[in-house]
Amino acid sequence: MSRSGSRGAPLSRWSQYGNADPVVMDGWCSQVLAGPSVLFAANGLTLDAAGHLVVTQLFGGQVSRVDPSTGASEVVLSPSMGATPPDDAIHLHDGRLALTEPFAGAVSIMTGADGLQRLPYDLPGANGIATDPERRRLFVTEFREQGRLVEVDPDGVAPMSVLLEDLDWPNALAEFDGALYFPLVHLGQVRAYELATGKTRIVSRDLSLPTAVKVLADGRLVVSEAGSGHITAIDPMSGVTEVLAELEPAVDNLVPAPDGTLYATHFDTGKIVAVGNGANREVLGPGLIGPYGVEVGADGTILIADGVSVKVVESDGPFRSDLHALVDFPWLITAAVRVESNVLVIVAHGVGILEWTPEIEGSDRLLAGPEQIEDPVGLVLDPDDPTRVLVCDRARGAVWSIGRDGTMERVVQGLEEPQAVARDAAGRLWVSHGTNAVSVHAGDEVVTTLEGFGAPQGIAVSAGRVLVADVERRQLVGVDVATLDRYVVMHSAPIGPPDTVGVPFGFCAITADASGFIVGCNGDGSVRRVTLKRPRFDAASL
Repeated sequence: MSRSGSRGAPLSRWSQYGNADPVVMDGWCSQVLAGPSVLFAANGLTLDAAGHLVVTQLFGGQVSRVDPSTGASEVVLSPSMGATPPDDAIHLHDGRLALTEPFAGAVSIMTGADGLQRLPYDLPGANGIATDPERRRLFVTEFREQGRLVEVDPDGVAPMSVLLEDLDWPNALAEFDGALYFPLVHLGQVRAYELATGKTRIVSRDLSLPTAVKVLADGRLVVSEAGSGHITAIDPMSGVTEVLAELEPAVDNLVPAPDGTLYATHFDTGKIVAVGNGANREVLGPGLIGPYGVEVGADGTILIADGVSVKVVESDGPFRSDLHALVDFPWLITAAVRVESNVLVIVAHGVGILEWTPEIEGSDRLLAGPEQIEDPVGLVLDPDDPTRVLVCDRARGAVWSIGRDGTMERVVQGLEEPQAVARDAAGRLWVSHGTNAVSVHAGDEVVTTLEGFGAPQGIAVSAGRVLVADVERRQLVGVDVATLDRYVVMHSAPIGPPDTVGVPFGFCAITADASGFIVGCNGDGSVRRVTLKRPRFDAASL
């Protein structure tokens, strides 16, 4: 199921599932423009008895064990074992690992190498998890509006006790000296709940999106601040603060080790940083989490919708995270296109299609909600009209054209689960749909339907060629626009989730650029440029 790697050559999540390296056909080449996170993001963090980091990964439904000295990683829980995406974890007195599962609204206990027991409690948004010093009592916060702080029985026998309710987005917590300390993320506070008396108090204010609280050996609290990237120590009685480290924004969780080192996770890139002795060290470097959507701007800059962040690749340089969930926006972004230099149209999961100017607070404007487009996927700019986007409604079998002015036109209908759409130079629409098909549409006419694909997803047109993501066969398939001849461009393509159970929002997106295609490989988590070694630009074939 899993292998380990070294810090010098960490395994990607693709290789952890044992898949073969991609094979590109003669005449084509593939270049990695942005690499993956070794993990499916890095969220909750704790230590096992051997001093290894145990990292939960909300976007991959897995838990990994990481050697903090070498970065070697090993998957200890995957979706195929029955897990739903976990957010935080803690060990109990007998070595069992307790996990929160926000999407399931539950807490589960790992009962062995491949056993998982879900406790019989309803916990919407279950997120932070902590124990008492004896590791026999189990406390959970719900990360949501009107969230709760509760105690549950690790054996699932006793009824749940609600300690506090109507909390504003409480997150990862810790117990110290008879009290539970937890952050209220959007209020910027850390609060205390005394277990003996039930009294509460505010410990600290004006923090920058505090996401987790743990306890240092000297009795101070230590807090991760997602907004600023600060790791801050707080005296639990006086509230006096000290910034211990300045990391990048989107820091998620942290854990102190016995030797005084602090380890912190980043939810946007999967990075894990060790803080100690006045210096920071990367245990695992940053990478992509999805990716879920890719788009190329007029200046050649690549925009990557990566779920909890929007990343940018300029030329052939490394990516940077421009925008972060929680810090800059409240959604999960599964697709993004640039309609002006500073204006985006995005697919926000569960919300709809929005126009948004990130630099302007409150600028998001709904273009189409779930009532109009139930399951938007495959968002692209319309090359025939840069004021409009094309998007598929997977649930209702249609392709829509949406203007920035809010106008909507259904341009294709009657398809089975359309996934992606692209327009060729003749104005025809190429749509991947159903379990095996790509169809070509000119107005209301279906020009042709090509069958024989396997779960086709992303599609794009460039210089008389179409590239289709055949996810089932893990192939990138080329189609000649003029002759409709097909050929495999890449075998063993790193597309499609490595473990198809429980990986949310999995999608392989493709877009065209001046030299060929940009592919969001959601299997290994990379973004790749796929081009002909000697491209032929024949306008007559478009």
